[in-house]
Amino acid sequence: MALTGSELLAKVKELGDGSKSDLVRAAGYVSTKKDGSERLNFTAFYEALLEAKGLSFGDGTSKGRGSGGRSLSYTAKNPVQRKFAGGQGLHRPA
Repeated sequence: MALTGSELLAKVKELGDGSKSDLVRAAGYVSTKKDGSERLNFTAFYEALLEAKGLSFGDGTSKGRGSGGRSLSYTAKNPVQRKFAGGQGLHRPA
């Protein structure tokens, strides 16, 4: 079971001088791959650590994907809808 909240903060304080991998492992952010090897989930660990320190990520359902981020400043058009521009090899929107 992965630690959260004050338990996670206490574990970080306890093992503060250890390696990052050892800290993630000790806090329980480990899963097993299909081949049986260990996978350390650093992202989930750091998200839980930030939340334990008071930084919220909303409802937690977006998993890093959502409506935020950059948006396009243009609209792509189908190449068939473009006209050849004066023999210069440039395509301009119709």
